[in-house]
Amino acid sequence: FALAKKTTSNIQTIRTRGPGSVIYKKYAPAVALVVNVQDGKKAWHGSGIILNTQGEIITNYHVAEGADSLKVILLNHKGKASFDAKLEHCSPGKDLALIKLNFAPPDIQVIELGSNKDASVGDDVHAIGHPLGQPWVYTRGPIGQIFPDYSWKIRGNQYKATLIQTQTPINPGNSGGPLITDQGKVIGVNTLTNKQAQGINFAVSVDD
Repeated sequence: FALAKKTTSNIQTIRTRGPGSVIYKKYAPAVALVVNVQDGKKAWHGSGIILNTQGEIITNYHVAEGADSLKVILLNHKGKASFDAKLEHCSPGKDLALIKLNFAPPDIQVIELGSNKDASVGDDVHAIGHPLGQPWVYTRGPIGQIFPDYSWKIRGNQYKATLIQTQTPINPGNSGGPLITDQGKVIGVNTLTNKQAQGINFAVSVDD
């Protein structure tokens, strides 16, 4: 006991941040808040993944669908300015869209895309988005399964893609946001949740 006391008295306690707080601090600024404007009013909002310093952003097609215009809010400019964006490309069948800012500020933050090879059942993954209008919310959970060529419907539209099922809680407003590995790579675009079950959520795989 005397030896143990002497030994432990020389050990300094080291506190380290968990991976969640590190992921959030580093990548939350790379998650856009995308507002769909129709008839001069907000129709709905979603999230977006900032791909590069030119202001290209990936989101869900159902986030951008039918918009007269798109407004984007960035964390680094929250409360100061919104940015206009336009639809560049879309893949309605996979529920994916690429939008681009008309002007990308110099301090815009980006996040790296991974691949489906970076996703494994049981891995913890992280999500950042804007559920129910609450901005830049972080959640975390494991990958439950990966489903190739999965089919689903949103607002009557039919979609098909490889989906990653997770226990990472998401809600309306998370659509289009990133599913991120511990290594900081995007492996999916958070897309839908099963309202008939608890904690069953899906992201379109990054390869799609």
